[in-house]
Amino acid sequence: MEAYFNGELAESQKEAFEQRIQTDPGFREEVLIQAKIREGLRGLAAGSGDPEIKEEIAAAGRRYNATPARPALRPFSLAASVLIVLCLGWVYRVQYYIPEDARATAKMMQSTKTRSLPPALDNTNSRAEWEKALAIIAGQGKKSEAKKILKRIAADSSHPQQENAKRLLEKL
Repeated sequence: MEAYFNGELAESQKEAFEQRIQTDPGFREEVLIQAKIREGLRGLAAGSGDPEIKEEIAAAGRRYNATPARPALRPFSLAASVLIVLCLGWVYRVQYYIPEDARATAKMMQSTKTRSLPPALDNTNSRAEWEKALAIIAGQGKKSEAKKILKRIAADSSHPQQENAKRLLEKL
């Protein structure tokens, strides 16, 4: 179409193009629209032109300027997504994470078929007491013994794992 408007078509091509304009109504409409656009652009470049086209352009500009600008939410949504992932990781760790040393103790207890914990874990140290309860649950599945330890932890307001012990007791 561009070559037709620029007069770059050979005579046979020009005749075929004009024949299609005559026989194809959709194509004819498209050519007329392109002709009107080119005429309007030439008029704008010359400073004059079709007032109807100028008004359409001005109306489009007013509509564009009247549209309220959307705030840039993308950085905030990215930050919120990262925060949500971090919070979910923290919740998982607090709720379900069993420390590696408690797993190792549980494995050792299973492999040796012992009924008692190693002396290093059988003391009143608060962390050892918590891990002892986890090891009993993970390794031997003796809920009654683990519940005793967890009740002791849950009752101790100074114990760092008090809340976790309460939640674990609810699940057992």
